[in-house]
Amino acid sequence: MPSVKKTTSIAIAAAATWLGFASQFLGQSPDTAPNVIYTAAGTFATPQISGTDTFRLAGEPFRVIVIASSAAVPHAHGTGWADYTALKMRGTVHSGLDPSAVPLTSRYTFLALALGNPNYDVFEVQAPVIVIKQKITISATIQMPTGTIAKWTIHPFAAPVALTNSPSNATVTYVNGSDSTTLQIASGTLTANYWTKGDRNAAR
Repeated sequence: MPSVKKTTSIAIAAAATWLGFASQFLGQSPDTAPNVIYTAAGTFATPQISGTDTFRLAGEPFRVIVIASSAAVPHAHGTGWADYTALKMRGTVHSGLDPSAVPLTSRYTFLALALGNPNYDVFEVQAPVIVIKQKITISATIQMPTGTIAKWTIHPFAAPVALTNSPSNATVTYVNGSDSTTLQIASGTLTANYWTKGDRNAAR
């Protein structure tokens, strides 16, 4: 499976090219197919694995959602894997530099899914965001129990995924200029469910 480190411009162009084939690919219109909301929430472990942790995220809570149409056509795919581009992301993260929750938003989120590798399924996400008036890129890799995803298309998970630090199954890296920090997640959950009316505000 390709790395999540792809250029945003290439990803967006490819997504536009593929959009016209959505109906033939999944038999659904992007306008009528249900959305899937991926939600990750938890607390970062302390200390960080590497880097200076400029924004002092270690030990702090976070919540992030990524929204994707179940009719979305992958930017690229292969045997057991696919990646998607130009998705919406919203969330909040707490920082030791700011007592209030810091909002995160992006319309250029990259998502990758892969079936058993062979011992676990994989969920990867990357997005450019603004944190405390600075542009940074956030990426996360999560190892999920085999069978969490039945296929690599946008689809709800079979069950919630526990994010743990022992053993570690999730890492988050944020890059601020030349500074890169990687953290583990101490505890939390990752879920994927179909959109409901209660999720209306999530897409704004």
